Amino acid sequence: TPWGFDVTTISTYLKYRSLQIADFDATDLNFFTSNLHTGRSQQSQEIRFASNATDSPLQWQGGVYYFSTRHHNYQTNVLGPSFFANTGASSPTVTQALATATYARSLAAFAQVDYRIMDKFVLTAGARYTTEKKRITNWPSLPNLNPPFGAGISNQKTWDDIIYKFAARYEVNDDLMAYASYSTGKKAGGFSASATTLSQLSPYAPEEAKSMEAGIKSEWLNKRLRVNLTAFNTKYDNLQVGAFRPVPGGSGQQSFIANDAFERAKGVELRATALPIPGLEL
Repeated sequence: TPWGFDVTTISTYLKYRSLQIADFDATDLNFFTSNLHTGRSQQSQEIRFASNATDSPLQWQGGVYYFSTRHHNYQTNVLGPSFFANTGASSPTVTQALATATYARSLAAFAQVDYRIMDKFVLTAGARYTTEKKRITNWPSLPNLNPPFGAGISNQKTWDDIIYKFAARYEVNDDLMAYASYSTGKKAGGFSASATTLSQLSPYAPEEAKSMEAGIKSEWLNKRLRVNLTAFNTKYDNLQVGAFRPVPGGSGQQSFIANDAFERAKGVELRATALPIPGLEL
């Protein structure tokens, strides 16, 4: 029956803490150091169903995926006594203390179907729906790094996206196959972790990609020569790029991430692998 299936479940959990001390002046002097405390915890769960009837013209898979993570950075920048040598200072001075806390959650449902409409011709269709929420709080200026830090500046947003794929392949024989596909993709939106003002903490949108690809995969000379040829064209919209802008109501510039670029990647790729004699691969 084409409705027989296997169930796969994948669970992950990660937690880490780190302390990085960077000596930015790179000298023997106690001049300028930065102490960065970092922590992250994350977990994910995927449940996938896949057909197992190899003799059926219909092959399918589908499932759900969940992911969440929490992350924080606490950083202090310290000027050592060497910087104040002419004033007689004998102890380090904290010039800046800042902190960032983020939360992200992603929930997705996906499915893909392959259908052999003729003996050698297969059509593929797939889609994935994702809802993603992100939240960030920044404390750009703190007297010290002793929690609780207070309100800080915060923002959050939820995105809902659908990506999909259509493809076709023609199996000329056991050693030659031609294919073509059209697919879309998304890179999640988010917030700038270096924001120091609420205006900098506005979200940037997801990055979008649309890709067309066609090619052949082949084996020759009793599988001693493999030749794969691919032509591709990918367009990116709402490209996420780093930029600067004037500080609203103030002076100077502030950094932020903008959806303000377009990119296209297109070309042809040829890959050949040969086994002319035993033990030698070209």
